[in-house]
Amino acid sequence: MVEIQLQEGNVKGENRIAERKNLIVIGRNTIARGENVNVKGENRIAERKNLIVIGRNTIAGGENANAKGKNRIAVKRNTILKR
Repeated sequence: MVEIQLQEGNVKGENRIAERKNLIVIGRNTIARGENVNVKGENRIAERKNLIVIGRNTIAGGENANAKGKNRIAVKRNTILKR
């Protein structure tokens, strides 16, 4: 009985770690689909990382990051690329 309870606890702990990893993957998928990660607001750290990636995607797509105003660093990179 005790061994089964410990195993169940370990499985739950592993699931929590997997859920955090999945949030990052979900963020990447939403970027590929062009959806807004901020709408879900599931993970602040993941949102910050995804915002940077979104800025990179807007540069690749030739869009203007200044219009969205998501990342000041990305805006500076865009101005350099425009020159």
